[in-house]
Amino acid sequence: SSSPCLHDGTCLVDKIDDYKCACLAGYTGNRCESLVMCRTPGNPAHGFVEGDDFKYGSQVSFKCNAGYTLKGSQVAYCQLNGSWSAHHPGCVMEERNCSDPGAPLNGYRKLMDDTALINGHYTKIGTVITFFCNNTYTLSGNEKRTCKPNGEWSGKQPICIKACREPKISDLVRQKVLPIQVQSRETPLHQLYSSTLNKQKLEAYPTKKPSLPFGELPPGFHHLHTQLQYDCISHFYHRLGSSRRTCLKTGKWSGRAPS
Repeated sequence: SSSPCLHDGTCLVDKIDDYKCACLAGYTGNRCESLVMCRTPGNPAHGFVEGDDFKYGSQVSFKCNAGYTLKGSQVAYCQLNGSWSAHHPGCVMEERNCSDPGAPLNGYRKLMDDTALINGHYTKIGTVITFFCNNTYTLSGNEKRTCKPNGEWSGKQPICIKACREPKISDLVRQKVLPIQVQSRETPLHQLYSSTLNKQKLEAYPTKKPSLPFGELPPGFHHLHTQLQYDCISHFYHRLGSSRRTCLKTGKWSGRAPS
């Protein structure tokens, strides 16, 4: 007669004419009718499982969401006893670092903690960098930047700009900031001599105009070439000192302070 054992199981008969099925790997039950199955492994916190076949011999993979690293086994196999070959792994937040933003040109930067640099190039999360400028230069932008958990710096990298601090004046003096006028090479004398040259030579050697200053300055500072005009608040007063002062490349003002 045919064997009562399914899936190629071996029928074993005992002394009292009772039988027992010896099942092949992967099958279970009195007649080897059922597949050996493992329970659904479940997603790790901040992660997920790849694979939906949980029978004996099958494999699943564990993955983590962006910003997290797997701690434990990456894969697990369903074993003959219906358990998984690896314990449930976890996902831990990655320890990210920020690349050293460096110092601005004509300036320098200081770290809150000297140990914040890693191998001289990377800084730890939470590190604060403070930026400074050399003499006669003024900081434009964020004075402090913090290394954020996503590995990026807060704010924007500042720059150092040549500037003059606004001079102090008497309460009896009125000050006016004039629009910046950058001088050009095209003076009347230059134009006179240029008119004798042919058009091709003019096109070959165009006159270059210097660009206007860039970057915003903090209150109380002015760009190079800025001119301040002074007059008394009343015609009953007589002004002493310069009527107009210019911010020079030295970071100083031309002329003499009015009073």
